Amino acid sequence: MSNIFSQATDLMGNQDLRDLNQDNDESVTMVPVDEIRESEQVRSDFESDDETLQDLADSIKKEGLIQPITLRPHPDGDGYEVVAGARRLRAVRMLGLGRIRATVRTLTDEQAAAIQMAENIQRKNLTQIEEARQMQRDLDSLGGDVDALARSYSKSRPWVLKRLALVNLPESTARLVGEKITADIGLIYDVKSIEKKDPDAAAELVNRLASEPGVNMREIAKSVKDRVLLEAKKGQAKRSGKKAVKINPAKMPRATKKNQPLHTFYTYAISRGLSGRDALDLLDPESQGVVLAFFDDTFNRVRASEDAHGEIVNMLREGWLAGAGAVLFVAALEGIEPEVDVSPDELVARIKGGT
Repeated sequence: MSNIFSQATDLMGNQDLRDLNQDNDESVTMVPVDEIRESEQVRSDFESDDETLQDLADSIKKEGLIQPITLRPHPDGDGYEVVAGARRLRAVRMLGLGRIRATVRTLTDEQAAAIQMAENIQRKNLTQIEEARQMQRDLDSLGGDVDALARSYSKSRPWVLKRLALVNLPESTARLVGEKITADIGLIYDVKSIEKKDPDAAAELVNRLASEPGVNMREIAKSVKDRVLLEAKKGQAKRSGKKAVKINPAKMPRATKKNQPLHTFYTYAISRGLSGRDALDLLDPESQGVVLAFFDDTFNRVRASEDAHGEIVNMLREGWLAGAGAVLFVAALEGIEPEVDVSPDELVARIKGGT
């Protein structure tokens, strides 16, 4: 199956897509709204910061429908399916109009998906999560080949993996991206882990982050995460009848569910002597994203510090660079140079294979 995003990109400069927007007697007709159905759309958020559905309806009422929507005969043979223009169709329905100007084309499922994606890309209305969902579908069609997906999007491997990590986020964590509260992947991972143990605490945290712009989001999330982990530990000890043990702030070397991919990477790269690139390739896409996030977090933490060397010492005290975390020294050392901007993928590549 050919890549939908690539087809969409081709269509954006292809006569086929321009034909969809042409208003001529041969291609445009009036179609009863009741005969049109919507199926799964690339886009799920039909409201926009710039123009709500009501705004669009008001505009159509005043100026008319400037650009017809694109339909195809419904695959089940009954009526039509909207390919491009779902927002316009919904606005027309809000106005109670019985018919809508449309271009009807005979399209395969793959062609319809590509045209739909092309239209949304042109309007730049896909949210990061929606983009990630589309990327996941493209990844599935490529048999899970992340490098091929990166090439088709003309993006780096770390960029693709970070976007894929945004798929299937729990409710509160998804708000971070959906409401554009943050795109910090490290923070998203922290909130995701909090929500897994205490959904109420995660919801409260996200509400605070949304209502208090400018705060140190990572510091606040870390405080909540430590509290939630401590409470979970106390609850576990109480159920087992054992005395609760104070949580050690060190994240390494003991493996946890969150940092297990880093331990696996460490085993491949250090114990088995593989290069960082080869070690990363042995991990599944989600684990690769976790490892790259650790490298990215470490690099940016040191680079953002006014005292880079002191920050590395603090990371040693916290246990961040202990055990499997020792591989993160590469990112920490690179971060000392404040003017250097290195991608996580490049940091991993600094680890050379053993001789």
